[in-house]
Amino acid sequence: MALTFQYGNVAKSLPKVGYVKSIDVYMVMTTGYIYLTMVEVAIICFLEMRNNRIRKKATVAKKKAKRMERFIDKNTKERKKNGEKNGYGAISHDGIPPLIDLRAIPQQEFIHLPNGSSIHSPLIESNEDQEEAEPVWTSERVDSICRKLFPFSFAALNALYWIYYMTLSHLAKEKMLGNVMLLVEDTDIPPE
Repeated sequence: MALTFQYGNVAKSLPKVGYVKSIDVYMVMTTGYIYLTMVEVAIICFLEMRNNRIRKKATVAKKKAKRMERFIDKNTKERKKNGEKNGYGAISHDGIPPLIDLRAIPQQEFIHLPNGSSIHSPLIESNEDQEEAEPVWTSERVDSICRKLFPFSFAALNALYWIYYMTLSHLAKEKMLGNVMLLVEDTDIPPE
């Protein structure tokens, strides 16, 4: 906002013309970088929010898996202590208690063990062995790229801007001086 206000003050002092001035190009370019910085902040906030949500889900899944393991261990110890046997239709393997009737879940995958028994896969899955894939675009990575890209591209655009407009200025001066020299040659004024 301050840059726009400053540009307004500069524009008031310049003559009103029907074409784009070099100061207009420069101000649009610098304002564009400010806009891109705000877009970068929005992207970083979005990525951080998404990554936090993924981390939270992973933490909840790990806690759930640990609770399930503790429950299985506790239930197994109680059954061994009480000397209970499996009931009719229950499936278990090597001390893992039947928590639910596995026949009631037809769409779930079962793992068939070598001794002929089956067990529902979520009971033996371990999330600790699986490494979570790190997201490709993290907020830190985007920020790191932008911290390098913005200054480099701004410097490059500044260099192009000044080279272009200084060359135009130089050519305009040469053209003016060339026209003046032609006028001086055409006026047959005798040298003094």
